[in-house]
Amino acid sequence: MSYNNIGLATARGTGTNGFISRNLSTIKNPVRKLSHEQSEIQSRKPNFELLEHEAKRRIEIKVLEYADSLDGLDEDEILLKCDEYRRTLMQDFSPIPDMARPHQVHEVAVLKEKANKRFAEALSIGNGKE
Repeated sequence: MSYNNIGLATARGTGTNGFISRNLSTIKNPVRKLSHEQSEIQSRKPNFELLEHEAKRRIEIKVLEYADSLDGLDEDEILLKCDEYRRTLMQDFSPIPDMARPHQVHEVAVLKEKANKRFAEALSIGNGKE
């Protein structure tokens, strides 16, 4: 019942089964390195087609919610009002996100590029200025 002379001579009266297990609290987590795929994701260039598609999708969701709120009108009137609402939303259309907390890899990449550009301008590098 002992391991390296540590433990119980007998498990009797201890309320345990006498099994000795390793103390895992002293084991430290190894430093995790980024795999090739993870580092590629972090340095990926933004795909503006995907960002544009997502922005248009959000506009269509707003249009559908607006259409649901138009109860009691003819279908033709609803379609006309939805088209007009869609046009007003498309005037302010921008595929580049202005979000504080981006959700997609491509949104993160766009915001990272903006931050890198601002940093380069602050240090006057990358533009031929020195």
